[in-house]
Amino acid sequence: HYKLSKICKKNKLIYLCSAFDLESLKFLDKNLRIPMFKIPSGEAFSLDMLNFLSKKKKSILLSTGMTSFKELKQILNKINNGRRKDITILHCISSYPADKKDLNLNLIDTISKKFKYKVGYSDHSLGDQACLAAVAKGALVIEKHVTLSKKMRGPDHKTSSTIDEFKKMVNKIRDLEEMMGTNIKKFSKKEINVKNAARKSIVAVNDIKKGSIIRLLDITFKRPGIGISPLEAKKVIGKKAKYFIKKDTLLKKSKIK
Repeated sequence: HYKLSKICKKNKLIYLCSAFDLESLKFLDKNLRIPMFKIPSGEAFSLDMLNFLSKKKKSILLSTGMTSFKELKQILNKINNGRRKDITILHCISSYPADKKDLNLNLIDTISKKFKYKVGYSDHSLGDQACLAAVAKGALVIEKHVTLSKKMRGPDHKTSSTIDEFKKMVNKIRDLEEMMGTNIKKFSKKEINVKNAARKSIVAVNDIKKGSIIRLLDITFKRPGIGISPLEAKKVIGKKAKYFIKKDTLLKKSKIK
């Protein structure tokens, strides 16, 4: 663990580790000074560990495999100990590998709304589809098992990602994050250029004399969309032409009153 921690620090990575007993948890906290705690699904009911964490200020990643919402509420109350901590709840299905039909990724929305905490996803399925879907659902943390070789002995290796597969998944997630954007409706420069070319404006269908009242019969809608929008036609009809408006030209607000 010391060696792994140093390698991570050298490569500017955060070293974390799941502890499966109180002694190991204290070791990680005191000796390796991990910046946050990770509670694996199997230890979510370990009261001695939860009591220890309740006295700490560090952030917590909490896996919820095999945990009901009622139990999750009890666990959160125990950890918080009257004071709301920085906890990220990881939706998790504890089967290896987890079948696609069992993943129930919609629970990410439910957990977020019900508990009002940050939400992540701990994945035990094959491939990277579930992780990408979880990110699209709003997961802020993704946990994925990796292996140096799927031919190694042990229960997890065959269902884990190789380092290369994991790297590709991370790159896909970064692309997806960029595509997800923000909740604010905005237009790119490219879209604005297309908008100006593709949208239509109010155009004079015939010559309109100075001082005459503009009628519906006097206008039509043509490209480009750099003039008065057809959606504002009611603001044009019934107005008086301040100047002579030539047939097949854009109406401008400066030309009507």
